[in-house]
Amino acid sequence: MKSQKGVLRKAEEALPKRAEQLVVVFTDCGGKDNVPFPASVLPTLQRLARKLKSALVVIDAGECTADDRVRSLSGSLTSGAKDIRVQLGEFKRDSAHDQVYTSEIAVNGRILKLVVTVNGDFSMLFKRHCLEDHCVKLMGIPASGGAENAKQLA
Repeated sequence: MKSQKGVLRKAEEALPKRAEQLVVVFTDCGGKDNVPFPASVLPTLQRLARKLKSALVVIDAGECTADDRVRSLSGSLTSGAKDIRVQLGEFKRDSAHDQVYTSEIAVNGRILKLVVTVNGDFSMLFKRHCLEDHCVKLMGIPASGGAENAKQLA
């Protein structure tokens, strides 16, 4: 099995060379109980990475609506930074995708575009919504049998 570093190096080699290289950082925040984790990482990334212009946060809805999940993340972003000055603009729902929200976050005066997408298919009758909702729907598995979430069926 290849190391993550080796995989990233191969991916970088495959990308077309441009004057300004695109950098993508990915981490698993570990679920709704760890919402403060990405909230603490974003301001730090913004402060350290001078070329960082935008960030994407992908989070499962869990037992929340998409709006509630974004409010939770928003609260964590503004309350989690102790030694960093963070100002978060109002989140706006994307006109084409109702589970995608955009905002701007200013960290010590530097502005970063923030995009948040909330996973889950709310048309499915699960108590908790997540990315796997879409997989279960695509596979044609009925959301029945008392499953609390799609992870129990996928």
